Amino acid sequence: MVLKKDQKDISEGTSNSQIQAKVISGGRIMKNIHIGSSFDDFLKEEDLLVESEATAAKRLLDPENPSVTLLTLENVAIALGKRLKIQIG
Repeated sequence: MVLKKDQKDISEGTSNSQIQAKVISGGRIMKNIHIGSSFDDFLKEEDLLVESEATAAKRLLDPENPSVTLLTLENVAIALGKRLKIQIG
């Protein structure tokens, strides 16, 4: 970690995980409370998870949306840890 001369060296007596949890912002050293959390955790904290999931599903399943391809659906399935199964007839 690179620090300016006028900034306190945070590495003295600080573990690597503690150093990673700090962010230099505007000359101040701040603890980043979101390290190790997921974007879903953030959305839950802001009470936006249900709304954002509904919006995403609506856009994905909109038959008028030509940008949704099988590749898009496969990438969504992979992101959710699922497999895409297509059955015809």
